[in-house]
Amino acid sequence: MPEISEAHRRKMEKAFRFDVAQHIAAAAARRETVTYGDLTREFGGTDRGWGDTLGGIALRCHKAGWPVLSVLVVSKQTGMPSPDARLYKDLGLETTEAMTMEQQRCFAVDWTKTPLAGR
Repeated sequence: MPEISEAHRRKMEKAFRFDVAQHIAAAAARRETVTYGDLTREFGGTDRGWGDTLGGIALRCHKAGWPVLSVLVVSKQTGMPSPDARLYKDLGLETTEAMTMEQQRCFAVDWTKTPLAGR
């Protein structure tokens, strides 16, 4: 059974932000992660307010067949995505090892050859 309801999935899809996705793709191209605080400083909002936007990015990447870029957004303390991000379980990213492998997949993509290039 999915962790995320269909209604919440639709909410996430609507919360997708191209500018945030581009920012994360640029970090991936540099083989870097981004903290929640980095996103807040760059785009405003609060450190704990990124869930739906990052979920929207995850869903868009997954649908396009790309690695899930949002796994590169991490806690400064742990270096990993929030354990509260239940969508990742729906996408098959249930363990720290799976998250780390997905981060490596993000680093391996030439994001300049995707629609997310340009930042």
